Amino acid sequence: MEKVTTVNTITSLLLKEQREGLELSQTDVSKMMNITSAGWGKIEKGQSTISLDNLFHSCAALGISPSDIINKAENVQKQLQADGWRISAKKTEEDGLLAGSRMTSSLVAGLGFGLAALIPGGGAIRGALMASSAIASAITAYKLIEEASSKEK
Repeated sequence: MEKVTTVNTITSLLLKEQREGLELSQTDVSKMMNITSAGWGKIEKGQSTISLDNLFHSCAALGISPSDIINKAENVQKQLQADGWRISAKKTEEDGLLAGSRMTSSLVAGLGFGLAALIPGGGAIRGALMASSAIASAITAYKLIEEASSKEK
């Protein structure tokens, strides 16, 4: 899997990180924006491209300025590019950051449903995943996916 992502994915993960930092649910944000929970979920998961209108509405709901999110996205993009990531202008099926984010979500959910008790240090792993930023967690999970793929070859 190539180290590739999009600005939309970066922005979506930053919005998710902001929402989680405020301890708001996806439903809370979707109600503030007057959209469905499923619609907001698709934006956060990078399945839907966020419109400029929705960016402004979501930032208002999350108490952050759109320029702050855009600046953060630009900084993350620069950091990723310095680490060898390619930023695609178009949605890509091979989005490594989205793959890492999905893996992180699965791990956190799995560790929340009793796996923590089965895995030595599982509670600490779950806590660390939840405490770290959405982007940092996605990058770490992507590296695990990449490592596992290279071992299979």
